[in-house]
Amino acid sequence: MNNAILDVINRRRSSREFLPDQLKKSEWQTLLQAGMCAPFAQAGSRHFTFIQNQDMILRLNKSAKDTAIAMEIPGLSQLAQNPDFHCTYRAPSLILLSGKSDTISPEADCAAAAENILIAAEALDLGACWIYFTVLAFLSPEADVLRADLKIPKEYRPLASIALGYRKRSAQEPPQNSQPVTIVL
Repeated sequence: MNNAILDVINRRRSSREFLPDQLKKSEWQTLLQAGMCAPFAQAGSRHFTFIQNQDMILRLNKSAKDTAIAMEIPGLSQLAQNPDFHCTYRAPSLILLSGKSDTISPEADCAAAAENILIAAEALDLGACWIYFTVLAFLSPEADVLRADLKIPKEYRPLASIALGYRKRSAQEPPQNSQPVTIVL
């Protein structure tokens, strides 16, 4: 079936190398709007924080890496010990998705918003990568200060982030789909 939306979904890939240029205001506003249009189980279940401040992105990277090392999280602590590893891949922009703790399914609501943002980024020919690693910054001793500086309301907890920017190189070819599928007719 030939369909423009399905074509965007099929070509979307994670980008981990970005140009340093900041997104245009119209681009990041479009991405946030796409996230807000995603389905949710309960109104008010998610909060978006758009970040272009490079000092803040570096603080998130350092806190997340320090936490991964301190918590000895398998795989992540080894990555964090690499001085060249940057958990946001040095993206010039970041959207942090936070879920309201007392709602029905904040994780699913944020995941739906994240997928909309990723698809919208591809439609705009932007690079994007869904990242869990940054959430570790909010398990660090600096968590309360970070939350205050980012103006994240107390009742919300960061669940994921999306690194955003202009791609340094073209997206990769899609891998062969090797996921198991069961069809019951």
